[in-house]
Formats: sequence, C-alpha cells, structure tokens
Amino acid sequence: MYRSGLLILSPHVHSQKLFSLLKFVSNVVNEKLFLAIPRSPSDFMFWKKTATLCYTTACKVCPSLNVCLLLPTTKYTKPSVKFDIVISQESEFSPVWILNEAHNINPLYGDRVMYATIDNSESDLPITDDQITVASSDESHEDISRVCLGGTFDRLHYGHKILLTVGALLAKEHLLVGVTCSDLLSSKCLSPLIFSWEKRSKIVQTFLSDIGVQSKIMKIVKLSDKFGPPGYSSEFDCIVASSDSLDNCEKLNELRRANGFKPLKIEVINFICSAKISNEYKAYPFDLSDLKLCSSKLRFNELGSLLKPVNNITVNNSCSPYLIGLTGPSGSGKSSLARRLEHLSDQVHVIDCDRLGHEAYIPGTPCHQALLSHFGREKIASPVPPYAIDRGLLGRLVFSDPAQLKDLNSIVWPEILKKF
Repeated sequence: MYRSGLLILSPHVHSQKLFSLLKFVSNVVNEKLFLAIPRSPSDFMFWKKTATLCYTTACKVCPSLNVCLLLPTTKYTKPSVKFDIVISQESEFSPVWILNEAHNINPLYGDRVMYATIDNSESDLPITDDQITVASSDESHEDISRVCLGGTFDRLHYGHKILLTVGALLAKEHLLVGVTCSDLLSSKCLSPLIFSWEKRSKIVQTFLSDIGVQSKIMKIVKLSDKFGPPGYSSEFDCIVASSDSLDNCEKLNELRRANGFKPLKIEVINFICSAKISNEYKAYPFDLSDLKLCSSKLRFNELGSLLKPVNNITVNNSCSPYLIGLTGPSGSGKSSLARRLEHLSDQVHVIDCDRLGHEAYIPGTPCHQALLSHFGREKIASPVPPYAIDRGLLGRLVFSDPAQLKDLNSIVWPEILKKF
C-alpha cells in the first residue's frame, strides 16, 4: 500500500468509471488521494458538477480516504503536493503524457505509473450522474471575485470539501472562510467531542492549500456570531452555502441591505448522503436519522471507539483488573453505561466516584469540616445544622474557577483513597 497517490482522470469520466477507479485505488492508497483532471474546461459549472460527482462518489466508495480534487487553475511553483504513486487508466493516456502531467504538479516525482484495472460491471452502490457534463445556466459568475462561506467544519467531510471547493472556484481575488467558535457550539450534538477552533481552522487551511488555493487570497476567521464579516463589510460578492443554510443567507442579506450594502449572490450546494447503509440509521438519535452526511453523525460514530490501543499485558494478567474510565459532562450517560456494563458479567465491578465523593463529605466527617473551613460554610452548605454540603452551590463555585476545582480535588480525593 502507498500512503498517498495521484489519480489522473479524463474530463469525460462518467460515474461508473469513477466508481471503479476509486474502488481500485482504495486498495492501493490508504491515506491521501489527489485527483487531477488535466486539459479540462475552465467553465465554473463543469467544475462544480465535477467536484460534486467526485466527492459524492468518494463518500460512497472510499469514505475513510482523504480525497482532494485539484483546482483547474492551480499553478504549482514548488512540490507542495506530494504523492507516492501515479495512477491512471491504461486506455486513457500515454505514459509520457501521464508523467508530464504528474511532473507539472510535483517536479520531484519519479517515473512510476500504475495502471488501474477496473470493473465496468454494475456497481453495488447507486450513482445517479451518468457523465460529467457542462450544466446549462442563465446565471453568470464572471462578476464574482470575493467569496465568503462559513461553518463548524468539525471532522472535515466530503460535504465540507464540496462547499470549500465551490468557494475556491468562484474566488478570483479573495476567499473568506468563517469557522464557528466553540462558544456557539454548546447546543450541537456531542459538543464536547467537537475539535478546538484552532484544530478545525488548521484542517480547513490544509485542505485549501492541498487543492491549490493560494495563501494570498484565502483568509480564515473566527465566527463569533451568525453573520461574521460579510454582515458588516461591503466587499463580498457571493456566499456559498448548503441548502439548509438558505434562511441564514437571506437574513445576512437583510442585514447587508440595512447597512447599505449590495446583497450577496447565494451559490447553493446540495447535500451528500452518508456512506452508511439505510438499516444502520436506527442506531442514530432521531434528529440524526436522515441520510445527510454531517459532522454530528461522524462524532456519534466515534462513540465507543478506542482512544488508545488496549493494554494487552493487563488483559492477559488474570491477577490485575482491567480499568475502564467513563468521563463526560452531566447528563452524558455515564451512569446508564456503567449499569449496562455491570450487568454484562459478575466479573464487572463499578466504582461510582461521584457517590464516593458525596459520601466522603457527609456531615461529621473530617472532609466535611475541611470543605467548610476552606470554602466557607455560607458559600457551599445548607444554612441549617448539620450544614450538609449543597452540591449545587459547590458545583457552581468550583466549575467556574479551575483553581477552586483543584482545591476541591486535593481535599476530597485523599479521603476517597482512604476507603481502599
């Protein structure tokens, strides 16, 4: 297997051939795959449909592969796009022509070319586009040069890639990408699992650089409200958005009109479906049960996955227990999961640290007195004897101040350890 590859496609590739090529390549490349379509039309609608077809097919055929479609206007002055193998279909191009195109992208690449053997029989996944063709459109995109778009961009998926690619295709002078700040994401499904703003913005920047967007025209900003800079600056021509964001786009244009700015042209992209088969959707919560690919669904898929390799030494040591730690915010399901694990076998034992902590500072214990002395009885305890600790008051105090939380742990945990 190769870590990365370059697949050279014909401008006339149809969906079935693309399906077969990606299926072949997924057995050869295991991390990143660049797609190049040399000598193709420069028409925007051709490339919008091409990007949609390529990423939609990749989502169905090789969802775990990082596929990047290189922009048509890319001019590489240094070998920033690195790949270990070049792949094409034998009947499409000559070896000399293929290597010439590969060296245009990375002059340091060697001379190895692999030819794909593809199966043109009917695929087992439905693909509706028969062929990439130039879509007819009465709308002109010639007057668009400064483009904006935004989103959470958590766990960058193929829907995000279509959005970013369409924005990059339109942006002749400037591409502004707003990445939502973490403060606005608390209501999202499994929000504690959302990557930091820094990580999400870095992934977006890397993808845009990989497909050929020049750093001088792109800017990534933190979105701390629904509208961001386009609501307060006249410089933008167009916003790229998915169909479920149209209401917000219209509200943004209302704000721009109120500020005396020209409304933005709205370039809409369609949803792409998740790679999972339909009978697996029953595992998702109701609000994630549709077919749309989204970051929330990807976070949900990660539940139960190992964060680090299993310690086989502990597993094989019958004299030592295997420890599983359950963490998460209030209401995240720790107690329910603990009960489920406990009922699996009489060899499973649950240590409820919350309960042990509460028992450690019941009235009359040294820990109870230590907490009253440290934090103040009026701040954390019931006003009537025996001055039981009010967990609501205590929680509000320590969870708003990391230093106070550290003090609480230093008092309570030693008392818990005395029980073992």
